[in-house]
Amino acid sequence: MYLSASISLLRQTRLPVIALVITFVALGHVADAFPKEVEEQQLFVCRFIEVSPDNVRSWKEAVALKQSKFQFQPDSSQWGTWKIATGPRSGQFVRGFSTARNQLTHPTEPLYGINGSLSIAEADYWMKNVRPLQESSGNRQIWRPIPGLSSHGLKAGQSPRFWEHRRWRMKPGMYQRLEANYQLLIAAFDHLKRPVDLGIARLTDGGDFMIYAESTGYNNSADVPSVSEVAEAVDAVHGAGAWERFLKEHNAVMQENAEVENETWVYQQALSNLAVLPSDKEAHRLVEEHIDRVIHSFGERDIDALAEEYVSDAIRVLDSTPLPVQGIPAVKSELKTKFSADAAKGAETLTGSILDARFLTGDTILAHGTFKVSDKNGGIVRQGKWGDVLKLKNGHARFLLHSAYRTSLTLPTDFSALRMPEVTASGNVHFQRVSRSIDRFTSSFNKGDYQTLADEFVEHGVRLVSGLPDVFVGRDSIRRSFGEEWSGEIDPASGVVLSASVLKVLPINNQYVIGAGIWRLKSPQGKLLDGGQWGNVFQVMGNEVRLLQECAGSGSLTRP
Repeated sequence: MYLSASISLLRQTRLPVIALVITFVALGHVADAFPKEVEEQQLFVCRFIEVSPDNVRSWKEAVALKQSKFQFQPDSSQWGTWKIATGPRSGQFVRGFSTARNQLTHPTEPLYGINGSLSIAEADYWMKNVRPLQESSGNRQIWRPIPGLSSHGLKAGQSPRFWEHRRWRMKPGMYQRLEANYQLLIAAFDHLKRPVDLGIARLTDGGDFMIYAESTGYNNSADVPSVSEVAEAVDAVHGAGAWERFLKEHNAVMQENAEVENETWVYQQALSNLAVLPSDKEAHRLVEEHIDRVIHSFGERDIDALAEEYVSDAIRVLDSTPLPVQGIPAVKSELKTKFSADAAKGAETLTGSILDARFLTGDTILAHGTFKVSDKNGGIVRQGKWGDVLKLKNGHARFLLHSAYRTSLTLPTDFSALRMPEVTASGNVHFQRVSRSIDRFTSSFNKGDYQTLADEFVEHGVRLVSGLPDVFVGRDSIRRSFGEEWSGEIDPASGVVLSASVLKVLPINNQYVIGAGIWRLKSPQGKLLDGGQWGNVFQVMGNEVRLLQECAGSGSLTRP
């Protein structure tokens, strides 16, 4: 984008702003994992997809479902999806992945080779469920990033929201001069230290071998330096007059009257899994440190220290209170009430264990496990399960959602204290999506349709509920859980009627949403049998959400 403006100054002509190029720096953070010895062989492959306007929503939903079904493990094949916003191909989509030249014939993933296998489940799913919604999916291109010609101002593992791509043709035999000249621009970007990525690549297959590409990635257009700022940086790094020399050299290696083509791509996060997330081991370490701090503060009855373990807009959903609360002031108030009624300092000991922890995003962890509170003689006061979302703040994991419930139910005969407040969605799209999911859940439960209930979860969903002793992971396990004996001696198949309300909704990003609320069970005759709270995590699937993690408990435990 900088050279298109600068070369026009040299030639006194305005270059056309049209289309084409691959997001090789977006995939470049993924490729940072490649050993140095294969850096020269690093490649990025993309294809351009046309979808009619009438099918765009259905296509995006189908791709999102494919991602959730096949791309949820750390070792899953990684794909990026972008929508082209400008140029003659605006409205088209782009799908791409990172590989290496020596893997084109022996790919690490079956779909990554020159002639990728279509016999595996992932490809079969795409062919049956996604491809019929497309008008075309051709023009595959392979790009090779030039080693040393990239500047990374964004955090490693982050895929920018926007990419501006520019391509042009060099004169034959000029690649060494061209690449040497670009070193000046890369050094200038490193000097500017802006949250912007810049990289240079060459087309190696699928088009003219003389084509080079310049790509700029950013999240906010205000972060992108102007041409004059870049010029000043080049001169500052390389000496006075360096910018003019750079432009002249670039003009010398560029084909005469070459057309410079530009395109802006918008990253589709819900249709991608490019981000290189920290390991599960790192997630476990951060959550363990968080649990240790909570245990210490709990033992000391230190309300301020416990409140520090929550981010400012965190939601807290525990069976010790009648309704979910949000925000640190509300959490502190709840803790004061709890500790005033609980045993004195040092009389109880809290312990916790992690069953699973993994990063959802670069700074958000999804985790679940168990807890136990013992008295000073070692007797169990209460124990149960927890399912949390933690946000990194100053390098430490803090509660974004704290959802925990005891597992041993002793149901009272009087539930008159349980009330279902009236809540409206007020036009909030996240609220409406979560409400529709909860409505589908309760409707399927009341029909005894366990398969549809399980389908309300993503393929790798997690179910933690106080009425069942186990943790259920995956749709098959979740489907079976609805037939398990309820520890509160309430049979879900006995005709009981489940209802639920959404009280709190907190988006994590455009792919994940936290929801919290209350539920109740009535007998076929209308008698209130049980009720409590839930604090769940949902994954966005097109215009709907599905359960990623259900964590619910009985409010009857708050009464003797």
